[in-house]
Amino acid sequence: MKFGRRVSPLIKGATPILIGAGVVTSLLPKTAVLPLLGEIETAQNMPTEIPKNDTTIPPENPPAITVPGQAVERPAGTVAVEWQNFDVEQALNTAGFAAFLQNYEDAEDFDMSDANKKEIAERFRHFELSRSVAKRFETVMNAKLVADKKDRITPEQRQMYKDWVAKTAAENPEELLDLERDLNALEEAPANIQEREAELARIKESWSTDKIKSGIAELETKKATVEQSLAEVDAKRFTRGQRIFFNNFGARFGKGKIAENVNRSNELNDELQKVNSTIIEAEEALASTPEMLADTEAKVREAKSWLSAARDRIFSENEVSKEVHKDIVDKTQEGFKLALESTDFGTLQKASERFLHEKKLIYEGSDYMAAATEPEFMNEYEKEITEKLEGAIALGIAEGIKQLPAGATQRRLESALRKFVELADKGFGFKDKAESKEFVLLKLREAEKQSFKDDRKSGKSILLKRLVARMESATPIIV
Repeated sequence: MKFGRRVSPLIKGATPILIGAGVVTSLLPKTAVLPLLGEIETAQNMPTEIPKNDTTIPPENPPAITVPGQAVERPAGTVAVEWQNFDVEQALNTAGFAAFLQNYEDAEDFDMSDANKKEIAERFRHFELSRSVAKRFETVMNAKLVADKKDRITPEQRQMYKDWVAKTAAENPEELLDLERDLNALEEAPANIQEREAELARIKESWSTDKIKSGIAELETKKATVEQSLAEVDAKRFTRGQRIFFNNFGARFGKGKIAENVNRSNELNDELQKVNSTIIEAEEALASTPEMLADTEAKVREAKSWLSAARDRIFSENEVSKEVHKDIVDKTQEGFKLALESTDFGTLQKASERFLHEKKLIYEGSDYMAAATEPEFMNEYEKEITEKLEGAIALGIAEGIKQLPAGATQRRLESALRKFVELADKGFGFKDKAESKEFVLLKLREAEKQSFKDDRKSGKSILLKRLVARMESATPIIV
């Protein structure tokens, strides 16, 4: 099948569209139409990696590049320079460049004369790129920390990034380019992958095997209809006298019956040929669909894997990120330890909510609890915070009942214990609603028995019995 061939709409409602590369795009009705060629080719040609951007960037304060008697404009979007015309003095007046040159091993003996202008120009290019990469590092790191509900990097850590990137630029410029590509991937890949996944979903929907089979079935029905019509036309035969009559006098009675019969036969044969051709193309499409979809899905997975690797190199693997991460882990664990010193239910509940947030981050790939290296901390903390929460609830119920005077009303008791009744419905700590309700009911029953034993005449035990009964029957409690 040749690219550019046009398929006739042989089914009512079908839309003729260009086809190619063994792909049928117009053999189904609108309710079962295949995707446009553009979508298919996009999926088939989807890049495994995110395109690598031009590694050159415009400088913030570029040195002037001049030729005696002629002004030369810097090309937009690049820091590449014609080293012969590079202005060393202007470069050295760019803040930070002189200090940057000290990162090179040959700094002590480095030739700063115009005779070495080419090397100076090249190092200036690396300097400009290092400034951009350092700034972008700070931006993406802060964005991630804010999203994870952490503090932004400190001024000291910001300077660490700048120093590390400058050192990398001097010692291994290729690594600096890799860093920039990782940053490009981090900024651009999520939107690109989302777009590719949407395209894949559309293709899956359009290239449904059931839809293609349904289209083939309709074509087979159409084929049978055309064959039947052709057989009926071919069955008509004319005698010699009829042929002479119609040929000589046919115009008088309308048009030649024999000519009409022949034309109709030719039309049906053409249509039958097109139906057969389209069925073959549909069957080819049906056979190629699984392979095409599998290839597209594989490319999406590879792109995600590449993005994941870029994230790891930016947020986990370089020496500054490791230091930032260690500092956050220390602060996070210290904050949880401080919460355990409190007996206030609100403080403990917030600590448990933060702990659940940290567990979610770990699942998503950001571990600020050192779960991989210190799993015992996670397990012990969850156990301790649960015990502290349960103790705070038991104490709160006991104190609330104790503050009630003898002869208090049902409404007043339920008002005093409202917070704990709500916990039974909402849940607390790491318990679900059912577990929370059972625990609160347990403490209310214990309080009822204790009230009956210690202060029988106050009537508090009766009020507590009623509260427990209503909670057990899920009767709404209005205070």
